Amino acid sequence: MALKGNLRDFSLIQLLNLVNLAHKSGVLVIEGQSDEVKIYFKDGRAKLEIALARGKKEYDKRESLKRKEETREMERLRKHHKTS
Repeated sequence: MALKGNLRDFSLIQLLNLVNLAHKSGVLVIEGQSDEVKIYFKDGRAKLEIALARGKKEYDKRESLKRKEETREMERLRKHHKTS
């Protein structure tokens, strides 16, 4: 089943219904100004890619841990100073 015309002429609901009824497989990429969303289809079923995240690099982890330890030490010293 082929579509004729511009995809802008169809609503997202219409496109999803068409894919479901025709049991299509593939990827629909919806691009926005700052990011994109991918919808994967397999035999008419859809899987939405919401977001991808990357873990911190090792040096980022060390910097975060150092800041966290410094903050704890400052709090400990402040509490100790108040009680003295």
